[in-house]
Amino acid sequence: LKNIYIKKKKEIYLVCKFIVTFISGGIAAGLPYVFSFMMNLLYVPAIKPNQLARHNFVNQLNNMSDWYYEKPFLYFGVYLLIIMLCGGVFATLSLCVSFAAKNSLFVMFFPFLFNISFDYVAMELKIEKYVPSNIMNPMMTEYIKGRSMFSVFAEIFAAILLCFGFFVVLNKKRERIV
Repeated sequence: LKNIYIKKKKEIYLVCKFIVTFISGGIAAGLPYVFSFMMNLLYVPAIKPNQLARHNFVNQLNNMSDWYYEKPFLYFGVYLLIIMLCGGVFATLSLCVSFAAKNSLFVMFFPFLFNISFDYVAMELKIEKYVPSNIMNPMMTEYIKGRSMFSVFAEIFAAILLCFGFFVVLNKKRERIV
């Protein structure tokens, strides 16, 4: 601890720790999708999907349905970005809980528990369109119908700022590094 504080200030260390955790959570969430996409490209030809074929789950109710049929690689990239940002938020949620929880198993499963409990509360309050699992899944058309992609990204960035503020501000006063 003294060695770290001699070289850098505590605030810089906390910000760097938050950034590294966010990036590693985003990579861990997005890497399986990238590998799956690359493996599918080996077997499925890269042709534009046909809207009249009816073998896709995307219809006019989906966000970016026009991108799915006209620019499918851009559609995949935007949803990959959403998945990676949500993965980073879930990783930083664990980081925020880690300073209060003594059990490492609880810290590891906290994003899962948070998502399930938030899903239940949102279902009871009839606000399912704000649940992260509904945002990350492009098949959940009934929940994200009528929402712009700006509002989706604004919600994700608000969660990032909330986690950042919670982690950095509360941990500045602690003696022990998390």
